[in-house]
Amino acid sequence: MIADAVGPEMLSAELSDVFKLNGTPTLTFVEPPDFTRFRMALRQPGLGIVLEGPSGIGKSTFLQQAVRLEHERGLLIPVLSARRPEDLPKIAVLPTEHRRGVVAVDDFQRLPEDLRVKLVDYLRLLADEESPDRRLVISGIPGTGQSLVELAFDLATRIKIFRVPMATDALIDEMISKGEQALNIKFTHGHDIVRLASGSLHTAQMLCWHLAAHGGVACTSPRTLAIDDGLDDALRQVEDSLALKYRKVVQSFAALDGQSQQSCIELLLMLAETPDGILSLDQAAEQRPHLARAITSHLLEASPQGFGGPQAELADHLFLDRRARRLVIEDPQLLFYLRRQDPEMLARAVGKRVNAKRDQVFVSYSHQDRDWLDRLDRHLKPLMRRGLVNVWTDTRILPGDSWREEIDAALQRARAAVLLVSPDFLASSFIEEVELPALLSAAYDDGCRILPVIVSPSIFTSIPELARFQAFNSPSMPLLGRSDYEKEKVFSEVAAVLLRLFAEPPVA
Repeated sequence: MIADAVGPEMLSAELSDVFKLNGTPTLTFVEPPDFTRFRMALRQPGLGIVLEGPSGIGKSTFLQQAVRLEHERGLLIPVLSARRPEDLPKIAVLPTEHRRGVVAVDDFQRLPEDLRVKLVDYLRLLADEESPDRRLVISGIPGTGQSLVELAFDLATRIKIFRVPMATDALIDEMISKGEQALNIKFTHGHDIVRLASGSLHTAQMLCWHLAAHGGVACTSPRTLAIDDGLDDALRQVEDSLALKYRKVVQSFAALDGQSQQSCIELLLMLAETPDGILSLDQAAEQRPHLARAITSHLLEASPQGFGGPQAELADHLFLDRRARRLVIEDPQLLFYLRRQDPEMLARAVGKRVNAKRDQVFVSYSHQDRDWLDRLDRHLKPLMRRGLVNVWTDTRILPGDSWREEIDAALQRARAAVLLVSPDFLASSFIEEVELPALLSAAYDDGCRILPVIVSPSIFTSIPELARFQAFNSPSMPLLGRSDYEKEKVFSEVAAVLLRLFAEPPVA
């Protein structure tokens, strides 16, 4: 729809200057909370300033815009970044060469630890001297201020911490309105842009750029133009371009735990679910215990200095904070890309095997112990009829089925495995060579619960890989020889545990 012509007083602006795919926006800059107080703090003598916030919400824009405005007032503030190799020598000599003025150090968390300690000592010195001529600004990810205090506890009262929060819907809407005014356009689906941005001004900028481009807007329109379609196309354009940009990054991270496992893919998806692109590795391991091994072996131990060397491409987009045990997305476009993925799509994109959803119980037993299976089956039948638990045994293999393929598929779907342990069970070559290795690997890597039931005397406790799993009954008190009541009680406990397990949300 075309409306009124633009008045002669309106200046023409280029799309790339209004909505920024990269760089710092000026025409669509919106002041977040505390912006004025931050500028005032830049002028306060002797005060160390910390600016912290997650990637993609406007922290760098916040800093750059404040620096630009202060420069207009005559206060020149150079911004040095730990990401730029040419800036590292300049940062290193700040404690000895910084003579006057305000200097900002961005991406503080990426500095080597010894250099971070030097800057902390310098902050203390500036605070002690209350120097009117020298001030230091530190910018980094959330927790930067706390990390400074941990290095020097007396800094707590000598620094002012400014936290840039996720952008509110109102702030994003204001940014969109500024862009619409600059280009003389109107987005019909502006509320959808706000929703998809999920608190990220950068994501909103990106979507607005593609929507305007889809509408044929390259610069300020001579007449007010309604952009009433193209959101799906904009999303597709963004996703296609980001897939080209990030496929290798995601492949590199996904490959950290080998070709067949999906723990690192799961960590990426958990990272995408965070509101700020920061994942606590300890909390991830607590929520999903099967990830603990991948976190320790494939991240913390394998990357003692963070991502580098063969993993160097990861360092541009992901930050491994070993001290705080966090995984941090430092590229807001990567966060948007990951949020549009699901486990199967991501696994296929990086060339990994797609794991079947673990949604059933696998019962491993010797055919010599069929009577024990029948007894267990009677306790599980009520749960199965109600759809509360899905139990698989080899009795489900029909004539004509490929029995080995059926068993392999069932092993891949096992969320829990009940082992009916007896001498015949332990003597079975198929159980030892096929079923147990698959189940133990699933327990180690994917959180499959191993639930042994000792049905008759055996050397169960002498097999370490099995004995580490708590059995329902003591190996010294097998079911054989116990009273009927005691046998039924054990099997009813098995049913109760499975009911509780399958009431929990499944592991992705």
